[in-house]
Amino acid sequence: MNLSAGAGFIHSNFDYGANARAYDSYNAYGFGASVDYYILLSAGITYRDINSQTVSGFPISRTYKLDVSTVDYGIHLAVPVVKLIDDEFSFELSEKSKFKPLFNYNLGYSRLNIGDEVYYIDPAPKEPLPLTARLGHTLRFGIDYEGKNIFINLINYDLILEAQDLLVERESFTSSDFSYQGMLGDIEFWKHLVQLKGDENVVVHKGHSISLAETVTILLGSFYGRGYMRIPKTNGLLFSIKGLFKWLKSELETDFLEYLSKHFDVRFIASTIFDGEGGLETDFYSLSFHFMNFSFN
Repeated sequence: MNLSAGAGFIHSNFDYGANARAYDSYNAYGFGASVDYYILLSAGITYRDINSQTVSGFPISRTYKLDVSTVDYGIHLAVPVVKLIDDEFSFELSEKSKFKPLFNYNLGYSRLNIGDEVYYIDPAPKEPLPLTARLGHTLRFGIDYEGKNIFINLINYDLILEAQDLLVERESFTSSDFSYQGMLGDIEFWKHLVQLKGDENVVVHKGHSISLAETVTILLGSFYGRGYMRIPKTNGLLFSIKGLFKWLKSELETDFLEYLSKHFDVRFIASTIFDGEGGLETDFYSLSFHFMNFSFN
């Protein structure tokens, strides 16, 4: 049995120009832990401190600020199907190297934006935070390579299916009265995560991820449901230095590189959302630092 934990910090800021004097920024602090006993169970929680400022130009220019704190949490279950059936199953290349096929099933749930109601100008009525539930599962197929001084995932394909529901209910479109739904809201496992049918309440996401040597990942996806007349498409590229650290460690065999390959990663992601033919295009870029696999036995 292995218990591991990790923590992280993120700062993000969006500035809409010095003249507008409007901005949004947040600091996020996260903590996660996992227990690996045949099946991997992971859980995490993130605290966000959000600061926002907007400007009203009528009848006179005024600045309004918002400060709010939110909490996200999630749980994840990973079932290594091939490993449970036969932990030693592999294709031998030589006495010191072999390929190991993998097939995993993953199930996850998260609840996002837990916190108090907010307002910019008039505290009556206040507005709810966009409390959101996400339920998803993933089928993973891949091949690992194990050599004398290296264990690396050569190729990996994930089919990612997720349902998302905004857990805020109003009595009517114009009503200021609202209530929050329970854990899953309107999400139905068979309808939304097997049949992949989005509707007026739930957005269904479908994604494909192809990873090569823990270095380059190709991302493709789409989503449909509440608020979308068309089906937006997404794509992206992820670059990681994890595979590079593993290869350098196998060649140079230093303790420092072995430590880096186990506990440190830097990832850059570039992704795009296309809103159908002639629609809008939105680009996202992310750079993140990861500290992981610290164990307490």
